[in-house]
Amino acid sequence: MYACTTTQPQIAFAVSQLSKVASCPKMFHLQAAKRVLRYLKGGVNSGIFFQTQPQSQVQLVGFSDADYAGDSASRRSHSGYVFCLNGAAISWQSKRQPVVALSTTESEYISLCQCIQEGVWLRRLFGEFGHDHAGGVPVFVDNQSAIALAQNACLHGRTKHMQVRWHFIREMVAAGEVILQWCPTNRQAADILTKSLPFERHGVCMTLLGMQPHDDRVPAADAGVLVLLSLADSMLWVAPTHGQGGVV
Repeated sequence: MYACTTTQPQIAFAVSQLSKVASCPKMFHLQAAKRVLRYLKGGVNSGIFFQTQPQSQVQLVGFSDADYAGDSASRRSHSGYVFCLNGAAISWQSKRQPVVALSTTESEYISLCQCIQEGVWLRRLFGEFGHDHAGGVPVFVDNQSAIALAQNACLHGRTKHMQVRWHFIREMVAAGEVILQWCPTNRQAADILTKSLPFERHGVCMTLLGMQPHDDRVPAADAGVLVLLSLADSMLWVAPTHGQGGVV
């Protein structure tokens, strides 16, 4: 959990899926958790790369994305957002939405609301540091209908049922706190936070998040990953006669 919230945004979706069964895990859930640990061990020499920039060139950018009805049991959608500072991720979230969305536009809109809440806070935080983002923080969305809904306060027949709190977006857009912009899906950095991706697409999102391999020095965090992996191994066993796994 520490890794996915502080240094490894690319595993946030996997961890959020595993968290749903934390109270009653089955054998295949533990095997999936081990796979996440193996992934971390295999990429221990990769991390978020922050580039030095002049104070006048500090740029904060947000990305918001959502899947649609990805949870097969509850049919709830999954939200994901990330904020990057000069191309490196500094804040992100991958979380199942609290209500069932009736369309892709609604799921993207709910995710956008959660993203903007974080963006407003980050803008004010950076303002206290002397970095005022004049004109608002750019937030990129790959759903044009969600952008239109946020910028047009007229009544829409297919979205009039939506809860009032999601329309917080409109107030922040009107106040100039954020600037909504469209981006194609292949440039959507938050895509990795909402679903499992193919290998190539996963690598593209890693680059968009500022994840890069560093030198051959093994970070201290590697020891922690090895300890967790060894503990996970000790929790799994295979019965010698029946060939069925169990938990000890």
